[in-house]
Amino acid sequence: MDDLTTLGVGPSDRKKLESMGFTTLEQIALMDRDSLGMGKQKGDHLVKRVHNIIANTSIVDVEVYPNAVMIEVEKINDSIIA
Repeated sequence: MDDLTTLGVGPSDRKKLESMGFTTLEQIALMDRDSLGMGKQKGDHLVKRVHNIIANTSIVDVEVYPNAVMIEVEKINDSIIA
């Protein structure tokens, strides 16, 4: 998908993520806050923001039924599922 510029983090956080080997949003989407080493609140916020970015760019359609919700995505992968 996109590189870390889409994430909108400050330069120091971006360098930290890149030095840890994170170059795509999909990599961060599969992590938890503890794996990022940025603290609980910042890690939670960062992972949630990545999930929102991926969802907004991947979801094509949502249909709501009484007992189910159908979500159509362009292409399924682990980061979409997360």
